Amino acid sequence: RDDGNGLILGETPATLRPFLFGGRGEGVDPQLYVTITISVIIVLVATGIIFKFWLAGKKENLEHSLHM
Repeated sequence: RDDGNGLILGETPATLRPFLFGGRGEGVDPQLYVTITISVIIVLVATGIIFKFWLAGKKENLEHSLHM
């Protein structure tokens, strides 16, 4: 498969192997998946809390403007 220039075509370097959709690659630490999962959960919970406060503030502003 050598094209004469020292390049082997048709083979993907290990650094370009698909991360999420290519299955579990060799040498991938399972702790990485745990870290990513926990990070996603933290972001989702924080987003939910922010949305809750935003919605409560919007409701309070609406009630305040109706009483004027």
